[in-house]
Amino acid sequence: MPVAAAGLLDGVRSRRLGAVAGPLAAAAGGLAGAFLLGLLLRLAGGYTVLPDPPAIGAWRENLPATPKILGGLLGVGGQGGLRGGSLVAHAIGAGLFAAGIAWSAFRSLAGLVRRRRSTSAWLDDVLLLGFAGGVALFALLTDPKLQAVNARYLLPPLVFGAVLTARRAIEVTARIPAPALAAAGLALGAAYLTTPLATVRAPAPANPAVAVADWLEARGLQRGYGQYWVAGLTTVSGRGGVAVRPVVAVDGRLRASDHFASRRWFGGDRPFRFVVVDPVHPDGVDDAAAVTTFGPPAEARDVGPYRVLVWDRALGVAPPP
Repeated sequence: MPVAAAGLLDGVRSRRLGAVAGPLAAAAGGLAGAFLLGLLLRLAGGYTVLPDPPAIGAWRENLPATPKILGGLLGVGGQGGLRGGSLVAHAIGAGLFAAGIAWSAFRSLAGLVRRRRSTSAWLDDVLLLGFAGGVALFALLTDPKLQAVNARYLLPPLVFGAVLTARRAIEVTARIPAPALAAAGLALGAAYLTTPLATVRAPAPANPAVAVADWLEARGLQRGYGQYWVAGLTTVSGRGGVAVRPVVAVDGRLRASDHFASRRWFGGDRPFRFVVVDPVHPDGVDDAAAVTTFGPPAEARDVGPYRVLVWDRALGVAPPP
């Protein structure tokens, strides 16, 4: 979409129909390639594509929060715990980021009004429209309660904006003497370097899924169920000794989930004996759903922030809905 839209703007700016043909063909080729790749994956028995999520439409709440979330990704604000010179360096970077996008938008609009085309106008428009489109998708599809979690969806706009800022910086710094530019760059780079160095020096955070995996393996409990994130983290932390398969709650009962999962994971000879519950973020996979599906457990144990329900018989869940 950014490529096609930038082509249309280029055609209006240059008043040449030929300027539109190339970008539209490239965009169509990209869509066709994605369709063919998806078809090949399905024919090979690979992942299937989920339907597009519905537009939640809470843009009036999400759009005003976007600058703060982008600032957090750029290291500005209290989310990253930065202070001192490192915070100042990131604030300068965030300011340059905003200035680069604003100046690029002004140049694009001015060129459109004056019908003047430069050699870099099309690429700038692609980057600018990619940035704006990513922000629009975040605003339309995000649940306002999950803004911080869905900050990852603003990473593409972050990349588009960073490239735009770099392109504007190259134009501005071409007039600055090389020694002064090198000194400023080294100073800013040194200030930015304090952030990863501080992270390396900080103690490694404890992964609670390791304690759950060790507890299960010590009791010979090799396979069980859990909600999506619990299943993935515990399985990886179990290093092959424990496997937790993702389930979802449907009408109060647990069923297998095929979201980023294989149906083969839910079969095999080893019995399923437990359910790992995250009381803070159960996502429907809680004690009540487990008891409704399997009956009362033989044992319930709190291990770190998780709760493990254990049965003395093999468990089974219905296939994905």
